[in-house]
Amino acid sequence: MDRIKIAKHQLRTSNKLHPMIFVNDRSLSEFLSEIFDDECISGLGPALIWLWEEDEIAVTIARIKQEVVGCSTTVPLLISGDDCDLTSIVLMVDVEITENSVKWNRFGYDQTKSIKPNEIGTTIRWLVPKLSFEFDKKGYFKVRDELVSLANV
Repeated sequence: MDRIKIAKHQLRTSNKLHPMIFVNDRSLSEFLSEIFDDECISGLGPALIWLWEEDEIAVTIARIKQEVVGCSTTVPLLISGDDCDLTSIVLMVDVEITENSVKWNRFGYDQTKSIKPNEIGTTIRWLVPKLSFEFDKKGYFKVRDELVSLANV
């Protein structure tokens, strides 16, 4: 199983420490930037922490808290700190809930042409190569709840 946590980290594009998502002891944004050979990802931060608009936060929380076994949901995971909203660069993750684990099946950029938060993630350009992580359900939900508690609500 992969490991997930929240820890303070300084992005290459910042001069401050920010709470960031780490997977297997690596900054998720920097790791994904290397895997997908996309420098843009290295400057993205957790959507739930960086979002400011209440309706965007509500949609993101509703999606990340989906717990129906056997179903998957596209969740805004990382966003640009320059805009802090869901209308600019949004890296989505396909989250699947199983009996004993939570899987991040693939990652992609939102391509939705709408500014309505509930429509974000309806059109996604999935990144290649396909990359996935699988987390222990209890540990994942603990980190998820920590992210939600850090949201600007």
